[in-house]
Amino acid sequence: MKKLTLAISILALSACHAGMTADQIAIEKAKRTVLASLHDPDSARITKVDGVSVRGNVCGGVNAKNRDGKYVGDRPWIAYPDGTAYIAPAAMDEAIKDERTLQRFLADCRPRDRDDITNDRYASLR
Repeated sequence: MKKLTLAISILALSACHAGMTADQIAIEKAKRTVLASLHDPDSARITKVDGVSVRGNVCGGVNAKNRDGKYVGDRPWIAYPDGTAYIAPAAMDEAIKDERTLQRFLADCRPRDRDDITNDRYASLR
């Protein structure tokens, strides 16, 4: 009985991804990962998805409520293929003022279709 239930579950999950590209599947997984790592995922709004990077990461922005129930502003995030996520502790314009955070986003969020090392979304805010 357990094997039958497992088989049905696998088929149901496969059907959910029918017709989706590998990038679309990665983006949906990334959104779920980011939302699950927030204090109040029901309040969260994914504000931007930059697509899948050269490293297979998905990067974007999210606005969610903090523990005081207030929206904190668009915070950049990176979702990694292993199912973990990094969400910057501050809004975009503040987060990238920190050199380590900026370098992390420049390295991990470089789009596949760009040959240069910079990502305009982050480098232009420097």
